[in-house]
Amino acid sequence: MRAWQEWAAEVRLLWRAGPRHTVALTVTVVCGALTGPLVVIATGRLVGGLPGAVTGGPGSTEARRVLAALTVFGALILVRTRLRAVEGGLAAVLKLRAASVVEDRAMAAGTGPDGIGHLEEPGYADTLRLVTEPNSRPDQLATLLPEIVRPRLEGIGLLVLLAPLAWWAPVLLALAAVLTYRSYQRLARHVHGSMQAASAVIRRAGYLRSLAVDPEPAKEARLFGLRDWLAERMTAVWQSGMAEVWATRGTAARRACGAVGFVVLAEAAVLGHAAFAAARGDLDLTRLVISAQAALAVPALGWVGDADNVVRDALLGLRSLAALEARGTAGDGTGPAGTADSSGHAPQARRDIAFESVDFTYPGTDEPVLRGLDLTIPAGTSVALVGANGCAAGLLNSLGLIGAVAFVVHLAVTGRTGLGAVLLAVVLAGRFTGHVVGLVQTTGAVVELLQNAERLRWLQAYAERENRTSTAAVPSKLRHGIAVDGLSFRYPGTTRTALRDVTLRLPARGVIALVGENGSGKSTLVKLLCRMYEPTRGRITVDGVRLDALDAESWRERLGAAFEDFVRFEFTVHETVGFGDLPRVGDRRAAADALCRAGAADLPGTLGAGLGTQLGSRWQDGVDLSTGQWQKLAIARALMRRAPLLRILDEPTASLDAETEHLVFERHIEAARRPGTNGDGPGTVTLLVSHRFSTVRGADLIVVLDHGRVAEAGTHDELLARRGPYAQMYGLQARAYR
Repeated sequence: MRAWQEWAAEVRLLWRAGPRHTVALTVTVVCGALTGPLVVIATGRLVGGLPGAVTGGPGSTEARRVLAALTVFGALILVRTRLRAVEGGLAAVLKLRAASVVEDRAMAAGTGPDGIGHLEEPGYADTLRLVTEPNSRPDQLATLLPEIVRPRLEGIGLLVLLAPLAWWAPVLLALAAVLTYRSYQRLARHVHGSMQAASAVIRRAGYLRSLAVDPEPAKEARLFGLRDWLAERMTAVWQSGMAEVWATRGTAARRACGAVGFVVLAEAAVLGHAAFAAARGDLDLTRLVISAQAALAVPALGWVGDADNVVRDALLGLRSLAALEARGTAGDGTGPAGTADSSGHAPQARRDIAFESVDFTYPGTDEPVLRGLDLTIPAGTSVALVGANGCAAGLLNSLGLIGAVAFVVHLAVTGRTGLGAVLLAVVLAGRFTGHVVGLVQTTGAVVELLQNAERLRWLQAYAERENRTSTAAVPSKLRHGIAVDGLSFRYPGTTRTALRDVTLRLPARGVIALVGENGSGKSTLVKLLCRMYEPTRGRITVDGVRLDALDAESWRERLGAAFEDFVRFEFTVHETVGFGDLPRVGDRRAAADALCRAGAADLPGTLGAGLGTQLGSRWQDGVDLSTGQWQKLAIARALMRRAPLLRILDEPTASLDAETEHLVFERHIEAARRPGTNGDGPGTVTLLVSHRFSTVRGADLIVVLDHGRVAEAGTHDELLARRGPYAQMYGLQARAYR
């Protein structure tokens, strides 16, 4: 898509989002751009009339002309300020409406095809990321385009003002601006091309980060000690993807120096010509001031600032959106009024939203935030809420500028200062105003940065406070086992007690089963045994040593576990299994052995690259697996460690039928009791968790949990003989499977 086609597509997007808002914003931007050259003319007349006003005195005709020029200057400044405020409000509303159009089009592009194959293609995922990523969302253009168009229009007006000086002056400066712009644009294309090429790598880095910090994979990431490994891998992947981008940016910085040098030479030529013309008497003071201001401002035509760079990102997002729609998807998601939506249902009638005398105060504070708010938002409209503080600041800023210039002009007319002071005041006042706005924005950014730094310090202090210093070493072998005494636990931020006064003995070399209905506390007890949480009350001991006295990471290094909510690590097969014993993550023979013991010895042979097959269809050459295959990988991962003190199978086969789950559990019970196996040497405790009672009847000890309490415990035969909760639920489940 060519540049003019991209801009045409953007105009169509904004027009579709809101025709009236687009027209109003265009008119506002054009009017705002006209104020720039008019302010330059007013400044020239103001300064040019001062010598006559000083000679004639305060009541002279020349003085009245200076006063008129000052009045026009002030009026233009105020008008420009008001237009900027209106422009901001219109752009904000248009951005909201454009965001809705973009969301509809992206949704239609994703749901248009009848199949789901496109959703699993890596290229499709990369393109979709560019559409939805904040930096490249096409709706950003509604607020950025005015920042791009206005200075260009102002520059064109200033070129017109330079024409009387010399025919070549506007031509030279326009050429400098165009060459600079083309140079920056060419380099920007290279930068964005390298960014797009690195999209898949950056997405991979984001995936690695999510494994380290997201709640869902956090349990296994900590259990298998993956946090540092993931952080190092993420940094390496991200740096490899950004290397070309950094190299391109370095080239851009070097070439920018040449472009800036050409602009400086062009400005020097025009200003030098104006100075010589004034010295010869061919150019009066008014024209000199106008020409000098115009010459200094015109090069902004070619400057590529932050807004230009973000616009290029947004145009990249717009191209990506067009690419999604070109894949045989339906329309732009904006069907005619009254038609059914993508789900096939007729759209619901929209209603107004009304606020009637609303007062609101945040809890714990005394200062009302809303007082008597009366507002009606009509159905189908987008609303931008603009605070008065920003508008008032802009108005005060403009009034301060006008007042400063008027005061210096008054001093000049009364003979208390010279012409140079007035010219300096006009130029510096304008620069100072711009710097004040920048300072306010920078101050806000600095405050936010300091707040983030404070949050980071809080997180670091929290981690140091929670990570207790170990006082005992993890035993190399269990002699007695693990004891749970009076254990109670409540999840942070909740009032419900998940475990109540749980007391258990998990003997070394024993096979213990935890059974109970969903929500009975089985997985919570497993998390406490893995030291994912600290008990609210009670304690856990390992061969008589308190678990909280052991180093958490050292303890987890002696665990092997597979969970019901296992993580689908999208790496190669041998890495996905090898994470169970991180020091051997590259040992393919160990991974193959673990797969064999998990009953999945034939799985690598069904995949294209065997143990080296990339898992996850969103990656290049990646394949997806069935739920059962993923479960087998999770179980194999739990079997990787050669000498665990505690091995946990927390319903990793819950989605399988009861017979298959029973076979899996029986295999592990037999392996735990087999002499010379991994389970026998270090005194491993094997913990089986299930809500199906029939699958664990071969365990040495069966513990029944009910609403966070131990309802009963014993062998299968003992519990049946008691005719308690276990016997009742076992009978119910047995009848259900007959």
